[in-house]
Amino acid sequence: MNDEIERLSATDFEELIEFLDGAFGYSAVNSFRQLLPLIYQPTDALMSCNLAIRRAGRIAAIVGVFPITWHFGDTVLRVAGVGGVATGHELRGQGLMGRLMEHASECIREGGYHLSLLGGQRQRYNYYGWETAGVRAGLTVSRVNLRHTGAGRTVTVQLERLDADDLETVRVLKGLHDSQISWCEYADEAFPRYLVNWNATAHVARDDGGKIIGYAMVDEAGTTVVELVVDNSDVACAVVRALIEREGGPDEVAVITDRLPACFVRALAAVAENSTGGRSGNWQIHDWPAVTGAALAFGCAAQALPAGELVLAIEGLDQAIRLQVGDHGTVSEYTDAEPDLRLPPMTATRLLFGPLAPAAVVPLEGKAKTLQAWCPLPLSLSGQDQV
Repeated sequence: MNDEIERLSATDFEELIEFLDGAFGYSAVNSFRQLLPLIYQPTDALMSCNLAIRRAGRIAAIVGVFPITWHFGDTVLRVAGVGGVATGHELRGQGLMGRLMEHASECIREGGYHLSLLGGQRQRYNYYGWETAGVRAGLTVSRVNLRHTGAGRTVTVQLERLDADDLETVRVLKGLHDSQISWCEYADEAFPRYLVNWNATAHVARDDGGKIIGYAMVDEAGTTVVELVVDNSDVACAVVRALIEREGGPDEVAVITDRLPACFVRALAAVAENSTGGRSGNWQIHDWPAVTGAALAFGCAAQALPAGELVLAIEGLDQAIRLQVGDHGTVSEYTDAEPDLRLPPMTATRLLFGPLAPAAVVPLEGKAKTLQAWCPLPLSLSGQDQV
């Protein structure tokens, strides 16, 4: 059956939400409209991001491709966030999802995206070119840890839950958000929805004088800080302490660290009981020089990487890529030079971006050994940004 693929519109909103809630087993209380208000709104602009196949006039399968503008250090990358991947229970096994995923991949290529990201089981999306990669690291700080250290005591922080109707506070938080070393663009009217995406809660941090000095985004369970935006490492420790020691606070919190400056991570690591690490998602690189160049420059800015050069050939590309770290910065560009290493694209993704060290992905010889000192290169969006 040659099922036509269409883009949805605002008039399809209620049907889409009902379909997604049914496909994922969500209730009206914890519906997609509450879970992901950032991308599910009854507007033509957002609804047109959803690609659908209908049967008997009703949605039978859906894939969403949502544009994300990522400020990654000094580079701006266009990311295609793929989400809401679902087929009606009674129609599974008929190839509908395969057709939609292939069409979505074509739309991403034609849209000029630098890279794309989705969640879900690894091998399911390997078939379409996505591979598990990136590093999402966390540090767990407990009430007992804080009892035996002075970390966070040098700064007085008052925490309050954000009142979404306090537009001036929201404006200040957006300014702090947009000042990070890695952040995604949101229009002023969309940012309040970002702050409650994935059922997160924003806690505003104020000093003794009432000035806003940062904020912490905490997950629905109240035990994971998915985004921490503050001015310095003392305030970072003080906010974590305040989250735990507030009335009704958890015994411990895990702080996701992949977007934090290195000095903040070091301060929290000196206190934390445990550290964790894993993939940041399933990624597909569409513009290798742009993405590897941005990640290499970002990693070099965070800490001085050793000088070196490598020519990497990736199957499917007409030219190899030259990666270089030197006295005058970093280089990532196409080259006709003889490659030092040849790899399939998904293996290259894991080699460069982790989560494992490069030597755990492929044997490294000659110039390729340089990657052991460079990688994993940073590649991670905040959980709030993901679709």
